[in-house]
Amino acid sequence: MKTPNLSQQSVVKSINKVFEPHSRMAESATASHGDVSCRFATQDDIPWILVSMEKKWEELISTATRNLAAHRWIPSHDELVASIEAQLIFIALIRSERVGYIMFVRSEESHFGIGYGSWFNPFLYIRAVYTVPEHRKCGVFKMLYRAVEGVARSQKITEIIMHTLCASTTPLELPSSVGFTRQVGIFSQTLAEYAESLPKIMEKYSTRWSQWAARDAIDGEAKYLLAGLTDIYHLEGYADKTDDMSTELEQAEEFVREKRAIIAFDRATNERLGLLTYAVGDVFPYGCGEFGKFSEKYLWCSYIWIEPKMRSSGVARYLYDQLFQRAKASGADFVGLDVFNRNSASWSFHEQALSFHPEVQLYSKFVEN
Repeated sequence: MKTPNLSQQSVVKSINKVFEPHSRMAESATASHGDVSCRFATQDDIPWILVSMEKKWEELISTATRNLAAHRWIPSHDELVASIEAQLIFIALIRSERVGYIMFVRSEESHFGIGYGSWFNPFLYIRAVYTVPEHRKCGVFKMLYRAVEGVARSQKITEIIMHTLCASTTPLELPSSVGFTRQVGIFSQTLAEYAESLPKIMEKYSTRWSQWAARDAIDGEAKYLLAGLTDIYHLEGYADKTDDMSTELEQAEEFVREKRAIIAFDRATNERLGLLTYAVGDVFPYGCGEFGKFSEKYLWCSYIWIEPKMRSSGVARYLYDQLFQRAKASGADFVGLDVFNRNSASWSFHEQALSFHPEVQLYSKFVEN
């Protein structure tokens, strides 16, 4: 999944093309809840939005358990104008005082793409949401979310997605408070962190690893990659995705062709033990929200699969060791990956056994029309 670097002009044009404002949508999305009311943003709101974004990031960074400075994202003036003209920003008010904002885009304009993960139908993606500190926990976030849900209903969109930064300890509103469910976790580990943990890993696995080797997948092994991905889909509860795997087969062939598929095998028998596919540098797919790339230098694990009889034997650790070696050789700063919430075993394995840090969590909520 590539994250396009859109120019300001293309952002304006593409957003306006996808989201044409109309009065019926505005009427359905504008509402009030107690003392809190909500309306579409105007260009007069831009200075307040920019100041609020600065304050939000100061708060997030100052209270984070990990460095969030690289995640900092504040849109340009032109991006805000385009979003306002396309009616993609709401302002929350209490007695005419601005107390919060929410920004969103449609699936076509998010960097996930329409087919990402479980989201095969059009969705709205909440890019940014904020409530001023003194007005938190009084219905502002719920009111802002309700406005976005009104847009979804008016356009017959059935899903809304948003994210949270795991390192933030700031008491911002939680997606679960309005019915969102966690779907995906995004994890990372720097090369320095891995190097620090390597001696203990080698102490446990060096003898076993000496019996194995790794190589690039070769012509004809794309179907082996596809078989592994099919099993992953079943493990994650997405068996319906296996009905048509033509796109995945093309991706597998690309992994093989570009030498971005690692096969672990037994030195004595040449038997395959598992596989790992990865992408390089420009594919980090989560830069469309209110956070940016960690770095331009990283490797992204697309998926890892282990032969059933070899699971819990150290093969996954071995494949990740191979990936970290390639990351070091390429000058990368870290390795990243995502895990679906349904795959609880993989989630705990990466976070607890492999010491990957959860960076971002993605949530979704289905909307009945």
